[in-house]
Amino acid sequence: METRKFRLVKCENDNDYLIFTPDEIVNKVDFFESYAFLLPCDVDKELIKKLIKLYQEQGSKKNFDELLNEYNISYDRANYSEYADSDVLVVFPDEKNLDDAIVHMSDLWDSEVIEYFDGNTIREIWLDKDNVYYIDVIVDDDSRVSLDAWNGNNWCYLSPFNHAYIYKVVSVDDADPEDNEQYLFYEWTQFQGNIPRGRFLSDIKAKELIEAN
Repeated sequence: METRKFRLVKCENDNDYLIFTPDEIVNKVDFFESYAFLLPCDVDKELIKKLIKLYQEQGSKKNFDELLNEYNISYDRANYSEYADSDVLVVFPDEKNLDDAIVHMSDLWDSEVIEYFDGNTIREIWLDKDNVYYIDVIVDDDSRVSLDAWNGNNWCYLSPFNHAYIYKVVSVDDADPEDNEQYLFYEWTQFQGNIPRGRFLSDIKAKELIEAN
């Protein structure tokens, strides 16, 4: 049996889920409210500590990046989020404790994040269990049944460029599926930026959809 794994994220005010694949899930560090810099791991840490002290003593007279430029130290400003597996040092120039001001990226708290393209830009969904409801589902890929029908021009589900499958569910969060989780309805479109959507089906509901098709 060939299987596939999906991460299902609950839609707001909807019975459907947004469906993502494991390759869309990455680990990232949040720098949204941080003044931070990314430096090579082989940088002279003692020199960086001296620059941090100088920056703090000068107050707002010079930005920290100006000091780095004066000493020809290569750097990047941290974006709102950065990949947790980046092999870089992170410098927080406002941190008073110099031992905490220079850390490796791997020392920082990271979160699972879904990255996807919405047709215009890369979007992120931070998978915080307290704020986002999501589950991991494994389906039997060999069981996939297409609900597409020929409309005279193309194979589609309900409307042109729309498609739908039904999968037999193997597990939900590593547990056997409940009676109302026996199948997964999976719907997607060919339009750029589409996010597949889906919902669980009971055995009876799945058979009704297949027979109606």
